[in-house]
Amino acid sequence: MYYRLHVEVIKAIAGESTVDVLDKQGIVALMVRAVQNIEQDIQRLDEALEAIAQELHGAYQTYIESLGESLRKQLVLASYHLCTQGYPDRFLALSLSQRQALQQELRHLGQRSQQQLLQFLTPPRPMPKAVPKPPSLLEAMVSGDLSGDLSGDLPDNVLLEEDAGLDHLSLEDDGTGDVAIADLEDLSASLTPYDVVQWRDALEDAIAELLQDMSHEANRLLQRMNMLSSALPEPVLEVASKADMLADASSGPPNLLKLRIEAEGENKNESETAQLVVIHLRLSEIEFSDPIFSLKRAKIRELFAQVSQIGHDYQRVHREKAIAEAEAAWRSSWYEG
Repeated sequence: MYYRLHVEVIKAIAGESTVDVLDKQGIVALMVRAVQNIEQDIQRLDEALEAIAQELHGAYQTYIESLGESLRKQLVLASYHLCTQGYPDRFLALSLSQRQALQQELRHLGQRSQQQLLQFLTPPRPMPKAVPKPPSLLEAMVSGDLSGDLSGDLPDNVLLEEDAGLDHLSLEDDGTGDVAIADLEDLSASLTPYDVVQWRDALEDAIAELLQDMSHEANRLLQRMNMLSSALPEPVLEVASKADMLADASSGPPNLLKLRIEAEGENKNESETAQLVVIHLRLSEIEFSDPIFSLKRAKIRELFAQVSQIGHDYQRVHREKAIAEAEAAWRSSWYEG
């Protein structure tokens, strides 16, 4: 619909000097109708995105509920393998009350983590709009709002050559990634595809961080109960909860990490190597433990593919709206003296 109106407007403008296809007011009215049609498309996209966002929230809720239950079980299972296969002698050295206390603390840790997972899940909301950044040198040059002499001090990230035009202006990326985001920002409070992406990323990051914290806390508990050496430095436990690159995860029970630590011996030319087994919860292994996760993940990917498609349409219609409004503004302000 918008394309047909757009073509009619262009034809009218092109033939205005020879054929009176439409008067000036008629062209502007036609452009206004084109903008209205685009706004209706935007409204339909907003409604579709809201519906998908709600469905995505429900899909994540069922996923997180299953993940919390599986996480609690996998923590206990990993602790069982560590105590019985990794350090059986240390576990046998514990008294009955100490074993029961260790098991109870592990159960409590799993329950707390399960509750924290549910707290992470909130409905997608529009992100707060960023404070507008001052215009860059290029933007100031294009808008004409550039005071002072160009030969004066320039930022380090701008390169101007003597005979260079805009094609020779080199601007370095400031690393914020605001360029693509700014195109999606609007004064309205409607949910945007970018908001859904940020919501999903924040949720996935929170889950990954919880697994790291849970692994670290479990290892500290095992250290307090003398299952791990009390001489083991805290930085080693912290690295063990994060660094998969140091792991030997190709074999053995899931969610355990085998580390090889080298220490200097009495002779500086000799080194002693010790193998350490600690808990390292991995999302991939937790999901692999239950086939239901593959179905839940497939549903989430399907919904997010729809969000991605709406994102492309969202950018396209906003671009069309900006062009239509600019054309209408041009015609409304044109004056032949």
